Amino acid sequence: MITMDVLIDQTLTMRQTIVKLLKSIPVEYADTIPPTWHNNARWHAGHLVVTPFLVTYGILKEPLPVPEDYRKWFAKGSSPANWTDADLQAMPQFSDLVDEIVPQMGKLFDAWRERGVDQPFLEPYPTSAGVVLHSPAESLSFSLAHDAIHLGMILALKRALQIEQ
Repeated sequence: MITMDVLIDQTLTMRQTIVKLLKSIPVEYADTIPPTWHNNARWHAGHLVVTPFLVTYGILKEPLPVPEDYRKWFAKGSSPANWTDADLQAMPQFSDLVDEIVPQMGKLFDAWRERGVDQPFLEPYPTSAGVVLHSPAESLSFSLAHDAIHLGMILALKRALQIEQ
């Protein structure tokens, strides 16, 4: 069984890799949605900030410790194709979202370490990937796999935008 310290270390290392990759995307491409794609680099950055909170606090129906609009802009099923001019004015800049990816996850781990990660959810939560989550510990572990998926998506996004690797 993986320890919490190992999970934290692997997750933060993965997120540092993602941050480095996102920072290699020129800001002028951050809001570009390639043909056949549904999302852009800014969406991926925001999605990586909000999703771990959704699969922990959200499953428990508790307020998320990030701005409420993050759910509207960056949750699964959202798309920057639906962002309005008002949304673009209100949401954080790409670089600010990228800079939140590691610290927000660190805060999340700190909060759950204090609360206890093994308390069971009232009901199991089935993810769209077919993984059923039973506790915050399982959600935090799932978040690492989720991060890896988005690492691959961001690499593919760079190729689709024809940005040198």
